[in-house]
Amino acid sequence: MIIADIAGRLLKPDTLLVAVGCVLACAASQALAAGAGLLEPAAMPEPPPCITAKPAGSPALRVATIGYQLAVANKADCPSHAMLSGLLLHDRAAYSEKTRRTLTGLGNGFGILGVVAGSPADAAGLTAGDEIIGLDGAPLTEWRTDLESAGATYARVEAFTATLSKTLSHGPAHLRIVHAGQERDVILAQQPGCDVSFALLPGRKPDAWTDGRYLAVTAGLTDLVGDDALAFAMAHELAHVALGHAKEAERPLAAFGIGAGHVRQEESQADLLGLRFSQAAGYSLSGGAMLFNALAKSGSLRWGLTHPSNNARITALTQEAAHLAQQPSSLPKSTICTD
Repeated sequence: MIIADIAGRLLKPDTLLVAVGCVLACAASQALAAGAGLLEPAAMPEPPPCITAKPAGSPALRVATIGYQLAVANKADCPSHAMLSGLLLHDRAAYSEKTRRTLTGLGNGFGILGVVAGSPADAAGLTAGDEIIGLDGAPLTEWRTDLESAGATYARVEAFTATLSKTLSHGPAHLRIVHAGQERDVILAQQPGCDVSFALLPGRKPDAWTDGRYLAVTAGLTDLVGDDALAFAMAHELAHVALGHAKEAERPLAAFGIGAGHVRQEESQADLLGLRFSQAAGYSLSGGAMLFNALAKSGSLRWGLTHPSNNARITALTQEAAHLAQQPSSLPKSTICTD
């Protein structure tokens, strides 16, 4: 299952640290052990006033940014919620023992690989290269070292991500970080969103799927399409979660109909709701048609009997896009940045 792939069985871990680093929220795990009192309070950051619909940086950060925007903008439609930080994380355990010996600039805490623009982490001033060494007064350098192993594993990063989300559910989180060699304290604000973890996985084949808890896309898909089409692909999978289509097993390429046998009705429902989801996150209503046109040109589409045809899906999405374009936006004006 995809859970095993993401949580602990990734191949070539030195190039796949983004997989769990992209996690925005996951099921709660054990809380941090009791530590000293709260860190000295810093200025309380305000929640970001809007989300930026212009992903930038690495492919992992691109997926994390789009996932964050979708999860925040469509939280009212999701069956469960979690607090999102906008952090991409790694630790020394995410690498092989050989690679660990050559790592510099990363201690035993949790390193920040990237920060989603407009997220609580961004508002707190966190940047790539920072290291988190404490949470609410509890040191992290020896935290959950039982999850480390001789081989590369993301188990400790995933456990911390879950714990951070749980901590934020009770209020802003106090982080102790190392920035440019100096320790300082920051406060991470709360930002609720859909309780779905987003990940970028390797693979040349354009692919996306969800099991209801994780939502993954392959590098082949991110290389093939632009942001609007990628946002629709991810929104389509998120729609499956919202509609209750992905409660148990993974849905391999449910958005595209490659190697999957899902019913036409579910796919059509996810197409239309996914278009609304991507619009809510600030992406073009043409994203759906862009996606299916790109997949058709790449030769990736192999339709099964249970899937609508490519032309039928593009027609339905084009009609829905025209309908949505005529509707007054129901989004709060502060949801999407306009510049």
